[in-house]
Amino acid sequence: MRLGKFWYKTLYLGPKRVYGVKSILELIATSVGMEEGTKHPNSLVRAFDSFLWKVQRIDKLRLAFKQKSNGYWEIRNPTPEDPEYFVIEPANPFNNLTRSFYKHEQELQNLKKFAQLTQKTFWEIIHSNFKSRSFVDIFRNLPKQGPVYVLPKPSIICGEDSSYRRYVGNKQVWNENKIKKEGLIMEEALQAIQTFLESNVRCVASSIRADEEQSSNSNLTEVKKEVQRLMSEDILRKKYTPWESSKDKHEDYDVTFTVPVSSHNYFGALKVSFKWD
Repeated sequence: MRLGKFWYKTLYLGPKRVYGVKSILELIATSVGMEEGTKHPNSLVRAFDSFLWKVQRIDKLRLAFKQKSNGYWEIRNPTPEDPEYFVIEPANPFNNLTRSFYKHEQELQNLKKFAQLTQKTFWEIIHSNFKSRSFVDIFRNLPKQGPVYVLPKPSIICGEDSSYRRYVGNKQVWNENKIKKEGLIMEEALQAIQTFLESNVRCVASSIRADEEQSSNSNLTEVKKEVQRLMSEDILRKKYTPWESSKDKHEDYDVTFTVPVSSHNYFGALKVSFKWD
């Protein structure tokens, strides 16, 4: 369930909040855990693969639970009274969490597509000679068609702030005129970029520490290089080559994101600035 929650946090589905989707993913993960518990040996790889498979069919699920006499829960079979497709909240048997899906068709399609892409990447990594940092590619999703790609490709600079000592990052807008001119598209693009940076910076840092078996620190330069690769491929849409150092100042760009590399505030942060011509 934790892996599924972490995966979901990396996603930007769109500007509209989809009611109940987090609860649905938790119930999907619970059902997968129940099914995996009947198999020997248990496999986290198989469970995560099953989770992603079910998310791809989230609008076609027939999932509900019932409590047994001993107090434990189990997945119940559909009944003639059930709707065609449903995910029922255990605490309220009348609450079908999928009932509002028709209002969020685009966000739902994004979620299903992300699950498909993640599953494909997941198995490519499993069948390769991977290190911990290979799993960064599982949590790098950004809508391939969305607000970021409506705008021209931005100029980006990325720096290190080893003295940063706050748990939560921030966003500094340097060019209000540009932001206001582009209106809603720009606001949605910045929200998508912020989600992308926050999830990827911490995932990269964690995977590097796992690879290098570091318990107290993460090399900011290593994190920066890996995040630059992801931004090259996913935002600038080009093959990654090492970025040249820049003398540009962050305050000369349109917006700057400061992103801590860990929930431990002594690890520092990356500063990433964007400018659109």
